[in-house]
Amino acid sequence: MHDTVQTIRPEVQLTAAVYGYWPGARVGIAQDAERWAKEGLVDALCPMNYSEDAWEAGQWLRQQLHAVDGAVSVYSGLANYMTPTPEELIRQIKDTRKCGADGFITFQLKPEFADQWLPVLHETVTASPETPPLRGNEPRPQVTWERPPIELPWRLLRFWRRGDRIRCTVAWRSLAPDGLPERAPEIQVELLCNGEAMEKYDGGATWRKDGTLRLVFIPGLRGYYRWSLRWTDEAGDDHEFRTTSRYVH
Repeated sequence: MHDTVQTIRPEVQLTAAVYGYWPGARVGIAQDAERWAKEGLVDALCPMNYSEDAWEAGQWLRQQLHAVDGAVSVYSGLANYMTPTPEELIRQIKDTRKCGADGFITFQLKPEFADQWLPVLHETVTASPETPPLRGNEPRPQVTWERPPIELPWRLLRFWRRGDRIRCTVAWRSLAPDGLPERAPEIQVELLCNGEAMEKYDGGATWRKDGTLRLVFIPGLRGYYRWSLRWTDEAGDDHEFRTTSRYVH
């Protein structure tokens, strides 16, 4: 299906609304979302993390992001029909952003949600303009995080400690297969912690001879860290890319 769509209309994204608990879905209904993502069979995933418990929905999302590790965009599905109040849904949206998802979707649209809940969201978590969703057929840089000081079980993600120097390498060659262009684009770099840009951070961004970008920082706060990169290519088109997240305790 994906190959046919790309042949007929390559600008169209093929996405899938998949179950939230992936180990169970793989065994129970033969749905292997992680493999679909890594083999390029989908352009984005919309896991149905439907739960009235924000902690449970967040646990599913963290496992999904860890499994995909930036291969495709991930938009977390949240169940507004299960949450008792808009405030509880807002909490789940904030948790989704902290974890580093590319966005969120909600289910389902009913008159009460449209008339009463959406205005509350508009005044809070969706008050600021947002960039368009990431295009699935746009090249995504390859991101490599250096091995953490301590290797923990996958359910706990990959932990770093505050004060450790953390390095991340972005493979620019995936955007320019022949290496860096003659004039390397000027990259606007932001370090995000729990979804918010940090005004100051220790470290920086350095171009390397092999055409990769080395990013370094020393975290001082507990939370989920990721990099946001913005640049304009030689054709004048604007691009934005956010790396996968890593948790610092």
